[in-house]
Amino acid sequence: MRFPGLLAITLALSAAPAAQWPRQPTPEQPEQAPTIKVDVDVVNVLCTVRNRNGGLVKDLTKDDFQVYEDGKLQPIRYFSRETDLPLTIGLLVDVSRSQERLLETEKRAAAQFFSQVLRKQDMAFLISFGSDAQLEQDFTNSQRLLRAALEGLRVRSDPGGLYPGPVPTVTRPRGTVLFDAVYLAAREKLRG
Repeated sequence: MRFPGLLAITLALSAAPAAQWPRQPTPEQPEQAPTIKVDVDVVNVLCTVRNRNGGLVKDLTKDDFQVYEDGKLQPIRYFSRETDLPLTIGLLVDVSRSQERLLETEKRAAAQFFSQVLRKQDMAFLISFGSDAQLEQDFTNSQRLLRAALEGLRVRSDPGGLYPGPVPTVTRPRGTVLFDAVYLAAREKLRG
């Protein structure tokens, strides 16, 4: 009868040092990107179709489109024209010395563009760039405010205001800060 008790004590004592034995570190597994799987019934695909001359093609039906997923043709169940979606427009105008003879033409073309395209539900802003980038008019749907900002544009050749600017340069930039203007528009104004 002593044998089972002795066996239990022996097993308990032999397990204690094993519990204190230094463990081998487990090799780190490379972190895997999470996989997200979603089962959806409807996917919106927005597109604009132009003809060879650049004009909009307006009379398309769902039979004019094919949608593939992983090489397999998918049925188009719903089809509609979304011609009334609100627009967000950012207009960047070069006001560097190289545009001196063209600036008035550019201003007229921009004003005409806004008057033909901008609707009540749309928003637009205006950035000028030359040796620096400046927000001339923040988001608005007002034709009057956009025209006033356009009329106020002048050729600038002063040394820049944003040097070195958000887009790094090795030396003082020569020419325009187009990339800084695009950065300002995309990062500061169009960021959701």
